[in-house]
Amino acid sequence: MSKKILVVDDELDFTYFLKANLEQSGKYQVVVANSGKDALELFSKTQPDLVLLDIIMPEFDGMKTLLKLRQSDVSGKKVPIVMLSAKRDSRSILESQEYGAVDYLMKPVQMRELMHSIDKYLKA
Repeated sequence: MSKKILVVDDELDFTYFLKANLEQSGKYQVVVANSGKDALELFSKTQPDLVLLDIIMPEFDGMKTLLKLRQSDVSGKKVPIVMLSAKRDSRSILESQEYGAVDYLMKPVQMRELMHSIDKYLKA
């Protein structure tokens, strides 16, 4: 049975690329949200096994989304959330850890590195 991943990023081409590559592995089913608000709705509807979350998004950024997911309910506290961002400053990394992210990968990310992180948290 494949694991479900919620990919949250406002860059449509990037989400399409991730979805295609992750699903091609045969291990994952991917749901895409292109905003933080959409991510919160999809999270409760789809109950993903892992979330890949960008930080820089208009209106409702990734940090706010991360915090809301962790505060939302019990399942939000258990699902691994991996930040996937172009932000390279230590403040963003530390803040994401404080809010409950399990990992922080910097764009551009190599698919091998991303798959390693996903497999580590999903034990796939």
